[in-house]
Amino acid sequence: MRRDDKVSVQETFLLDEVRCGFMVPAAVKQAWAAQLEVLMEIDRVCKLHNIQYFADWGTLLGAVRHGGFVPWDDDLDIVMKREDYQKFMTVARFDMEEGFDVQTFRNQKDFWLFMGKVVGKNRFCFEKEHLRRFHNFPYIACVDIFVLDYSHRDHAKEEERKTICKYMLGIADGIVEGKFSWEEKEEHLHRLEEMSGQHFERIDDPVEMGRYLYGEVEKRFAEVPKQEADYLVQMFPWGLKQNVNYYPKEYYENPVRIPFECMEMPVSPVYDKMLRMRYGEYWRLVKDAGAHNYPFFEGQKVNLQKVLDFDLPAFRFVPEMLERTEEEKNAIQYSYKAMAKECAGELLRLKNELMTSVEMLMRRLQPESDRQHILDLLGGSQQLAVDLGTLLEQIKGEGCTTVGILEQYCEILYRIYKCIQGEAFSHIGTLMQELSQVMQLFVKELEEDILSRKAILFLPVMAKDWNGLRSLWQAAWEDENCDVYVAPLPYYYKDYDSSAKKICDEGTEFPTEVTLLDYKVLTPEYLELLHPEVIIIQNPYDGWHPAISVPEMFYAVNIRRYTDKLIYVPPFAVDEFTKQNAREYTNMKYYVTMPGVVYADMVIVRSENMKQMYVEKLTEFAGEDTREHWQERILPMELPVMDKPQSDALGVEADEISATTAKRRKRLLYGISSSILREMPEDARRKIDENMELFDSYQEEIEVTVVHFPEERIASVNKYDAYYGDPMPVMMEFVQAGKPVMIQNVQVY
Repeated sequence: MRRDDKVSVQETFLLDEVRCGFMVPAAVKQAWAAQLEVLMEIDRVCKLHNIQYFADWGTLLGAVRHGGFVPWDDDLDIVMKREDYQKFMTVARFDMEEGFDVQTFRNQKDFWLFMGKVVGKNRFCFEKEHLRRFHNFPYIACVDIFVLDYSHRDHAKEEERKTICKYMLGIADGIVEGKFSWEEKEEHLHRLEEMSGQHFERIDDPVEMGRYLYGEVEKRFAEVPKQEADYLVQMFPWGLKQNVNYYPKEYYENPVRIPFECMEMPVSPVYDKMLRMRYGEYWRLVKDAGAHNYPFFEGQKVNLQKVLDFDLPAFRFVPEMLERTEEEKNAIQYSYKAMAKECAGELLRLKNELMTSVEMLMRRLQPESDRQHILDLLGGSQQLAVDLGTLLEQIKGEGCTTVGILEQYCEILYRIYKCIQGEAFSHIGTLMQELSQVMQLFVKELEEDILSRKAILFLPVMAKDWNGLRSLWQAAWEDENCDVYVAPLPYYYKDYDSSAKKICDEGTEFPTEVTLLDYKVLTPEYLELLHPEVIIIQNPYDGWHPAISVPEMFYAVNIRRYTDKLIYVPPFAVDEFTKQNAREYTNMKYYVTMPGVVYADMVIVRSENMKQMYVEKLTEFAGEDTREHWQERILPMELPVMDKPQSDALGVEADEISATTAKRRKRLLYGISSSILREMPEDARRKIDENMELFDSYQEEIEVTVVHFPEERIASVNKYDAYYGDPMPVMMEFVQAGKPVMIQNVQVY
């Protein structure tokens, strides 16, 4: 199967995502995607040559529990039995596509491990085709291949093998590190030969001597034939250190494939038993992983920076970011409200001058030659009123009450003009009185309909994130003194050079009750006129998101010049954490120390604790002297709708589901795992039969849907009220939705 036939990582995979309350930023998603490309190439070669491999360690846990990566993990681990590993190493370099390579202690400097690594590239690569293939990830993406060997049935022989291997490793490491003199090296090698009954070559180059001894250790690992063993073990480190992680050899026969992100991953047919043996109640979420070497590419980035004579691109803080420029401070004078106020003042002045001039003309105190001055006043007043009406209509739309009053004003001006021009003064007094009354009405309506109202502009990006703004929008919409505008912004996926590769506009996907403004209306000229008192954004990145961007005009650094207050609201909600939650805190650098947060006049977060996390991270980023600034600008505010699902796969609103839950039977999803059926067929079937009888007895109260994993998939969990059954990825969706999850106990281990 060549590249064109392969399942590929979709662009949407590269977006920020909260999984199980943990924020997986796009930078980590790019690393995941690059590793998946490597895994898919391994999978292709293994299928081509009938080579078995299995997901292992965190990758196995992620496959079964999450249907992909463990959210707080950043690597891929697979395992092969020795015979498959050797076969793979023989064919991989010839059959893998160009650029892919295999690393082992035999060919890689300072790589003293008994495992293999398949890399997408042996070096950092910023070449166009590589970046396109590996989702703009220039660093070294790899998949670790661990090796399983058979163990002796005879415990004494197994202990003897361990002793020889550990001693041989100690000698190899000592030689490579230069710890031994020539005499000490010979003494150790002679002793090793006596222990093992084997002669060892002498190589002058210490690194090559170390590789030779590592190769001899590997031969010892592989010395037990399959037919003479009952168990498999990863000899380094587990087999050499302690009697754990030994598994019956049949556990690694006949793998089953289960979903893993965009592909399927082969796992042990008894994966449930293996995970229980290794982790206990493995379905329980434990997020206590440290930040050491997380994410893995940050260490590579540091090493790259050391050899460059310029700084790698990054958003960096300068103190001037915290203060508005004079241009930004003065921008309000160009707003339509400022212009309307100025026009109203001029209209009032013209009206007063007009009334004085007309009165003087009627008393014959004004020379007939000044009649033209009155006509000019009328013409100027009418033109100013028309211009103001056009301006207000441009911003407020047709039907604006103030514009209607200006039309009345212009009509009276025209009638006065006809009177003055025709010297028919009998109605001029009445008309001037009407003019004064309309002007008073205009001033009152302008204040109430325009000047005293607050304009709030929401600039969401993705429809799925609208719930993060819903409560703020609802409050503004219900405020009779607010004009609310919602203009969803387009976004585009970045090509290798950050240019637009694919443009997306999700305006049609927003809830129908939200009146939308076409973003194309939001030209710089329009925004300068509108100058809303508040602009609320959800994009913190400006151009620094690694996968997508919005048009540059809508960057926070640019958009804040058009408002008195720029507010940033995160489009996601994560579980509460502290600095002790190292990976959560580390990931904040990807979405907190960003322009939208720094340039905002206010940042709304979900709790006092999250405020302090933001303050700590931003203070680290910008300096201790900025701490008070962040304390003032970050506001904790409960936004309960942030996590609420918008709709299920059938388009049913979540609110409808909640409203009708009490009126119908509870919907239960019952999950049955093929692994447990294989491990304990009799116990599992007995348990299933008992459950089905129980469900049947409560059929008036509950409606049960059965799903078999991994053969069947559930498109959406929104129509279900709870999950019960064996551990499988769908249960994490229930957890994320805040719905009950119950794990059935087929047998007590």
